[in-house]
Amino acid sequence: MNKRPSPLSPRPTLCGWLSGFTLIELMIALTIGLLMLVALVGLFASSSRSNNELAKMNSLIENGRFAMQLLQDDLILAGFWGTFLPDFNDLYLTTPPIDLPLAVPDPCLAYASWDAAYRTNLIGTPVQVYDAIPTSCSSVITNRLANTDILVVRYAESCALLWNTGTSTWSADPTSPNCEANVDGKLYFQSSLQPVPTPTGCTAESRYVLGTTGFTLHKGNCGAYANKRKFNSHVYYIRNYAATSGDGIPTLVRADFDLAGGTLAHQTATALIEGIEGFRVELGFDTLSKTTQQVDYYSVPTQWDSTSANTPKNRGDGIPDGPFARCTNATTGTPCIASCSPSGQPTTCNVATYNCNPTTDTACIAKRQLVNVTAARVYVLVRARERTLGYTDAKTYHLGSGTTTDVCSKLMPISPCTLDSGYKRHTFSTTVRLTNVSARRDMP
Repeated sequence: MNKRPSPLSPRPTLCGWLSGFTLIELMIALTIGLLMLVALVGLFASSSRSNNELAKMNSLIENGRFAMQLLQDDLILAGFWGTFLPDFNDLYLTTPPIDLPLAVPDPCLAYASWDAAYRTNLIGTPVQVYDAIPTSCSSVITNRLANTDILVVRYAESCALLWNTGTSTWSADPTSPNCEANVDGKLYFQSSLQPVPTPTGCTAESRYVLGTTGFTLHKGNCGAYANKRKFNSHVYYIRNYAATSGDGIPTLVRADFDLAGGTLAHQTATALIEGIEGFRVELGFDTLSKTTQQVDYYSVPTQWDSTSANTPKNRGDGIPDGPFARCTNATTGTPCIASCSPSGQPTTCNVATYNCNPTTDTACIAKRQLVNVTAARVYVLVRARERTLGYTDAKTYHLGSGTTTDVCSKLMPISPCTLDSGYKRHTFSTTVRLTNVSARRDMP
């Protein structure tokens, strides 16, 4: 019969357990354990570094895609003025257009200085690009990163404010849930829908109102007031910091034209996307009709092709002709001038009258008309949020159409190159059709 061990019997000790192992075997076991621990720590560190790099690259890609989408969405709306159709885009107008932009509008001109001619230039010039800060924008565009472009986009808000006859107030369109409510003193655009000539019993009225008051233009035959829309002017540029001056994080920012403190002006820029280190915009100009004849608005009504009665000979077809071009002078706008017509060069088209570059190269002038911009090509260079240990960036980044004068070992057209080589980077680009401009010229 088995007996239970007595409580006083000696228990096994550590030495007893190890009595079966030699000292050498013990050392081997400990060494293997340490090696396994080192391997696990190395694996964890490597995995952590890989995950960190993957997160940085994911963030880089998302920032680039977001920047492209943001700029694309805004450019698509450029030149949208609700129901208003400029004369120079009205292919069925039988008289020469009278609202052709004759000067490059100063993007930051004080609102008190806006006159009828300036408003005409604004509406006819929905997109402007600069490679330097315009003088009037020095208080709007601050801490700009050197050698990056400035993009100006203009349009009327896509959602409308409707006139409520019963309450005599303006209210947001209920079908547009994100439409901003009416705010007295803000700048709005309203276009008339009253037929021409003026119907019997109606009073002649302006084609549009761009202001803070006087929104009494009508729908149809002296009907209800036409809808009004908020005026938008967005100035995009790259700031050399994100949240705090000196933090060194290049950031895409936007200054919006709005009302603040009772003053209408472009407001302090709002940070949008961090890590945008390069920004370049090129424009596509529609300078030829479907008949390959030069676009010509100067004192000329629409001329129709005798073979195809629905094809205009001296108006564009909505498609950019020739290479895309970049504006390179913030003072004169050259080569992005206002709207000189080739038939007016060089005798009647001059700097004093039409703000054009005085040259005899009419073909070049024809391709540099801001009124004929129907597409924009945008390039951005995005860098990671943090440096990568042991990484050296030796790539060349081509933003736009490179020439022999702007070759740089890192970024075109920066010279000398000053990019920190410890960051990983990637370029993004997209071409955007300015639908609201090009579609008006597109004939079936």
